[in-house]
Amino acid sequence: MISLAGRGKRLDDIDLPILARTIGCGEDEVHALIDVESAGTGFHSDGRLRILFERHKFYKFLSGRQRDEAVRQGLAVAKWRQARKSYNMDQHELMERARKINDTAALCSASYGLFQIMGFNHASIGYNTVQDMVVAFAADEEKHLEGAIAYLKANKLDVALRNHDWRAVAEGWNGAGYEQNDFHNKLRRAYEKWSRIKDTVVPQAPVGPPPKEVEEVLTNVAAKGRVSKTKTVAVLVGVAGAAKPVADISQQLSRIQIPEWLPAVLTVVVVAGAAFIFYERVVHGNGASKALAKLKGWLG
Repeated sequence: MISLAGRGKRLDDIDLPILARTIGCGEDEVHALIDVESAGTGFHSDGRLRILFERHKFYKFLSGRQRDEAVRQGLAVAKWRQARKSYNMDQHELMERARKINDTAALCSASYGLFQIMGFNHASIGYNTVQDMVVAFAADEEKHLEGAIAYLKANKLDVALRNHDWRAVAEGWNGAGYEQNDFHNKLRRAYEKWSRIKDTVVPQAPVGPPPKEVEEVLTNVAAKGRVSKTKTVAVLVGVAGAAKPVADISQQLSRIQIPEWLPAVLTVVVVAGAAFIFYERVVHGNGASKALAKLKGWLG
């Protein structure tokens, strides 16, 4: 069986505003969801994924002898009012026992991570199986954020979040019984708290994106899991910024009749160097100075 303990990588500050912008929100709205759902962390201190096992969902996903066995062990109940009595128990211990009865049903019956997304929602946020979702969530909180953005879009809650319609967000996220937990007011208060806190600064590109070839290379690297997609976005912004002074210098040099190909070559050199340094820092953990030394060694 897959493990609920992965790398346990925390969310980077820049991830939140970059992904929030894809649905037209600021980071404060998304911070509010995190606060109310998980109090700010998707992992326990030992690196295990934060989960909440819902015994009434397990009951729903089982039938026949499996359901009877789950009920006998106290792992499945017919009503939510009964299910919530186990919320103060060891959730991982409950999950481990439930998985021995039916792995997929058990994983579908729990909520996970920063936003406590239910396992049965795996398909709507882009995962073929609940196992795929849990493996991704156990590795990195960025996956929790990507999943939340996908869930908001799939359930058309992005508009409600942008408009601060906390009742609509609460109902779409927590179901019709959201008022019992005062979920809408908790969201509102959390948003008001975060709106008074200075936002994360996101680099802005003074010029357009880097050459298409470089963008494709970095995107392919991200797709293979070696660099996170949000880091790719950040470096593309940074590379675009680095290309501006080269373009300005090239414009000045054009007045003294230099070859037409030189500005393009200079831009490619700067872009390639910036991309290489970024790749070395993220993938191999090297500092910029080490990356530069390595690059100089290659160039002789």
